Amino acid sequence: LGIIELRPGIGTFVRPLSIEDVLGIVQGAVRLDYSVALNVHEVRAMIETTAARLAAERRTEADLEEMRRQIARYDLELEAGSHEGSIEADMRFHQAVVAAAKNPVLSSLLDSISEVLREHRRRYGPPNDRADLKMVTPEHLAIYDAIEAGNVEESVFRVGRHMRIIWNQIEGIATRRDDGAPG
Repeated sequence: LGIIELRPGIGTFVRPLSIEDVLGIVQGAVRLDYSVALNVHEVRAMIETTAARLAAERRTEADLEEMRRQIARYDLELEAGSHEGSIEADMRFHQAVVAAAKNPVLSSLLDSISEVLREHRRRYGPPNDRADLKMVTPEHLAIYDAIEAGNVEESVFRVGRHMRIIWNQIEGIATRRDDGAPG
């Protein structure tokens, strides 16, 4: 993807990226095989677990309000049958958690993979599996409750659990695709 620069005798470095570089990477990554989702998800889990820990300590009322707003929006979009709207509300909830950490580098890292996450969800997510889609709200509420309470350990636990559920969904879809079954 052009992110890593090898300098013989010196080392391996993440090279500075321009907006054009990032757009090219996103477009290229979206075209890659679905297994890329597993790699992106590992990074996402690291970002969001750290963010949840910090958000439990640093969140403001405005941060909590934005999380609540996105949880409610997700439910409305889901009930309206708007797959795209539910994806956007889901992503915005996670961005709100990361924003509540008050660490602009974490926010930037999540932003850098957000379009890949959206595209994979569009292409491979469960738009017709109501059970999977309906479990998102209770998961988000549990994360929200832990952050609102300022409970660092519970916040990390809840985000970790949510990430494991997503990981299992990704593996299930990848396995179905590898078996030749429709994904």
